[in-house]
Amino acid sequence: MNIVLLFVFLWAKGLNANAIHSEMCPEYGNKCFMGPTMHVWCTKFARGRESIVDKERPGRHVVVTTDATIAAVDAFVRSDRRVSISDIVQHTGTSRDSVHRTIHNHLKFWKVSARWEPKSFGHSNDDIS
Repeated sequence: MNIVLLFVFLWAKGLNANAIHSEMCPEYGNKCFMGPTMHVWCTKFARGRESIVDKERPGRHVVVTTDATIAAVDAFVRSDRRVSISDIVQHTGTSRDSVHRTIHNHLKFWKVSARWEPKSFGHSNDDIS
């Protein structure tokens, strides 16, 4: 049984935080919630909380860099190496931070004379003259 569902079940039976903790520890061992966490959840449920799922909050959505995003940025940059990060942001619809991270960390590109080029670890600045 899921540890959170077991917590909700034991809470519904009317057990307090210490009793819930002592019931769950033999079953889940070190995966069990710590005592203070049990008290926090019991307090939330005592104040009227009915669900273990967080309510939707305002703010920025979490964006994950996916293989599809990396491929889209790669294709767009390779189609026009003089493209700016702002152009890529408008084209892909991802955040500026995500585009920057994708270009530098995933694709290993850097700007050379206003063009995106793959990073070459073999040359130094002395070779460019």
